[in-house]
Amino acid sequence: MRHDLASSFNTPEFQAIKHKYEEMKQNHTHVYMESNELTHLAEYYAHQGDSKASEEVINYGLQLHPENLDILIYKCNNLVARGKINEAFFLLETIPDQNDREVRLTYANLCLERQDIESAEEVFKQLAEEEDNDTNTLLDIADIYMDANMEKMAYHWLQKAYRQAPNDIEVLESMADYHYSFKSVEQATVYYNKLLDEDPYNLYYWTELTRCYLQMGEIEQAMESVEFALTINENDLTCIEMKGYCFQLLGDGTSACKCYKQVEQSVSNKTRIRMVLMACYFIDKKYDETIQYCNKLLESNDLENFERANVYHKRAVSHLAKGEYEESEKDVINGLTYDGEFSELYLVQGELFVSEGKMIEAECSFRKAESFAMEKAETAQQAATTYMRYEHFKEAVQLYHWIEKEYPEEVKDFYSYIAFCYYRLKDEKNMLKYMVRSCFYTPESLSNPLWGEKDMGEDQDFFNLARIVLKEIQEGKINVSSFL
Repeated sequence: MRHDLASSFNTPEFQAIKHKYEEMKQNHTHVYMESNELTHLAEYYAHQGDSKASEEVINYGLQLHPENLDILIYKCNNLVARGKINEAFFLLETIPDQNDREVRLTYANLCLERQDIESAEEVFKQLAEEEDNDTNTLLDIADIYMDANMEKMAYHWLQKAYRQAPNDIEVLESMADYHYSFKSVEQATVYYNKLLDEDPYNLYYWTELTRCYLQMGEIEQAMESVEFALTINENDLTCIEMKGYCFQLLGDGTSACKCYKQVEQSVSNKTRIRMVLMACYFIDKKYDETIQYCNKLLESNDLENFERANVYHKRAVSHLAKGEYEESEKDVINGLTYDGEFSELYLVQGELFVSEGKMIEAECSFRKAESFAMEKAETAQQAATTYMRYEHFKEAVQLYHWIEKEYPEEVKDFYSYIAFCYYRLKDEKNMLKYMVRSCFYTPESLSNPLWGEKDMGEDQDFFNLARIVLKEIQEGKINVSSFL
């Protein structure tokens, strides 16, 4: 099967290979392993997202089998994945049999990486002709184009294969992959259901069907699919993590983290899943647990600088939420040393200044946050709501008016906030103006306070007034056009 790789990692045979290799590393010894065992092991680590371990396995394989074609090809593909195209070409040229099918396919793939489409297509056409348009050859070519994100060329070769063998399992798999990647996720579910009709206990098909439903936002169906997958293999870590993600999307962070922790206990490289756990606890505002996982992650040597900055940001916010201002400030400073353009860290820094009454410094930090942000209007709005939380309504409304000037479309989502600021500033005229605008553009935002979780107390009058205004608009007693 073209896509049965993931399930092969769960076999007793593979687990024995993995144990043998990891025991060898732990004991600092050398043991003989077959070339196919090593490439399989490298594929496993790559599948786990551990490219460093995958590369180590391949380099060890080349020590044992320096001329093995499969290992050399895998090494070439590893170099391509790391952007080292010239090194991959050089390595490929050292292989004695340049007419080997896999060597030619790899050469064509390298040509695509160099944007030399004409040379790649020439190799593909010659190979297809020599092999009488064999279905597997057509699919291999289509897969290479798909990996290169060349949709039209991929579909050209895939259609050739589909016309020849529309019911072939491997053709259906590639069609599902293609539609998931480029066309219609909904259409991909059609192909995965066809595949499941043929092989209802195929774990990979259920896993991919789950991914489709998640992509479509059909969370209940995704949960059903992943539950069925887990009846096939209750220990499959990919499925356990996907089930956790389903729980998270359904708002059940506790069950989600339970799944994620099960994965954490079972994987050797825990960095990635700990990032997931940190984010899940953070979203659920479980700040003690967030800090716990931030601490674990900061002990790791596997983090890139931007990832380390992100961890410091989560810990800074958590400390701030717990009232631990000095610890939060330290995390902001440390985070900015790893990424001086991390917008969210400047938002935390700005809030710390606001909490100290240092308004000039806060404004400077918020401006930096906005300058480095991808979503500038949203970042400015977050700064404005910070002012609101600390009851600096004058500064908040000034910032909202800047958003109104710079981002006239985006500000419509924030009219309720502006109205509230004017309510607290006792400016009834402007409060009514922006309340009517909010009732017109985003009436749902006036049903509940969006900028804080405290008891609104006397501010509940604002929302009562909003309901009256909305009712009068609906009854035609207020002419909305005069406020827009």
